[in-house]
Amino acid sequence: MNFNDPKLKKILLFSILLLAFLLRFWGGQQVHFWDETVYLQHAEIISGLRENNFDEFSLRPPMLPIIFAAGILLWNSTLTPIIIVGLFASLAVLFSFFIVEKIYGFKTGIISASLVAFLPFLVEYSRFLLSDMPALMFLLTGVFFAQKFFDEKKDFFALISGLLFGMSFLTRFSVFSAIAAIGFCAFAIYGKTAHEFLKTKKYTLFLAGFFCVVLPYFIWAQFEFGAFWIPVVNALYAINNFDGTPFFYLTAIISEFSIIILLGVLLFVARILPAKREKNDLFFFAWFVVLLGIISISPHKEERYLVSTIAFPLAVMASRGLTLAFELKNNWKKIMCIIAVSGIAIFSFYPSFDYFAGSTINTEYTTEEFLASQYIVELAEEGDVLYTDFNYPVFAYYTKLKVVEITKYNYSEDLFAEKFSKNGIVVLDSEHSPLMPDIIELHSENFELKKDFGRVRIYSFEK
Repeated sequence: MNFNDPKLKKILLFSILLLAFLLRFWGGQQVHFWDETVYLQHAEIISGLRENNFDEFSLRPPMLPIIFAAGILLWNSTLTPIIIVGLFASLAVLFSFFIVEKIYGFKTGIISASLVAFLPFLVEYSRFLLSDMPALMFLLTGVFFAQKFFDEKKDFFALISGLLFGMSFLTRFSVFSAIAAIGFCAFAIYGKTAHEFLKTKKYTLFLAGFFCVVLPYFIWAQFEFGAFWIPVVNALYAINNFDGTPFFYLTAIISEFSIIILLGVLLFVARILPAKREKNDLFFFAWFVVLLGIISISPHKEERYLVSTIAFPLAVMASRGLTLAFELKNNWKKIMCIIAVSGIAIFSFYPSFDYFAGSTINTEYTTEEFLASQYIVELAEEGDVLYTDFNYPVFAYYTKLKVVEITKYNYSEDLFAEKFSKNGIVVLDSEHSPLMPDIIELHSENFELKKDFGRVRIYSFEK
């Protein structure tokens, strides 16, 4: 394969981008869970397509719902958010290629792009309507324009880079740790360039771009919540429950990331890092190590948090290691190694392509919450409210009823009178509702069981 043929390069890159999009779009679900329904709810409130019957504006970043809102105003369809997330994933693949190709060349760049596009772990978590992949996309775009600024010395690129970092932060607040880690690693490794950067005060351009995006949101939050930092603090507090050991993410990398990544990173650490000691290699290695340390000490851990933090430096290190197959001088060894790497890649990527076995749009997937919501819509009368102690956003989104959150703790008669102030419908989790069965028994004259879906139970309530 002649990697010097510009036409072939464009065809190969375009094919990867197209497949990356289709893998995120194909079989897209029409029924969504907690976080997804929050973003969809916010998008419809922002766009004026629904009344505000429930929101989490006080702890959710605004960027993804704003983008969803713009999309559904152009085309009000359940497919619109799925298309948007798929496009974000393709752009993340594209800018991962641009960043790596600029530093290491086309071969390493295309391998890195392929890893971001086809790794089952990344495909799975970028098919949901969540902020992880969009935040990564904005982050990588910001890195790309920072790269262009340092290469071409054009102030405009620094401004755009800061703006994109700001958009990444407003897509997922915790990405600020990635932005800080990238800055720290860059200053630690590129010493002379960093010194000149500080001396010329060009960092003010990045800050200007960053606050150009972030400041309007902080001003709005100041008026809305009384303090501009409230949403960020609430977001951190909302997930401040201990979950997982300090080695949770290291274990997740080994178990969830495909063998192609592990092989590439092993080759990078064993052969490239100690032999070449290039600053760029050290930078990506430091990015990985510093961020792994930061997220490992955080109380709440989820595997998907790896997407917006260390998935990209892992892909870069792996692509560097895998490129060794193309650099062997002995032709037979080179051919055999390329065949072996290609085979491992096919084995690693194959699960991602299982999505093509299903229908274009997945209309069969459903949940008890969605079925219960459809029943509630039929059951509800004008003026009814919805009382529930779980999955508030899901029921709020699908029923459009005003939601009253029932606390699972500290029950009292005064609290009952305060909470249950209007006629309505009560939705309970039969498996995890420790107090409500007792409340219903104590006030049996006010409650009537309407339907039992198994886990989800629906009662009517009349004062």
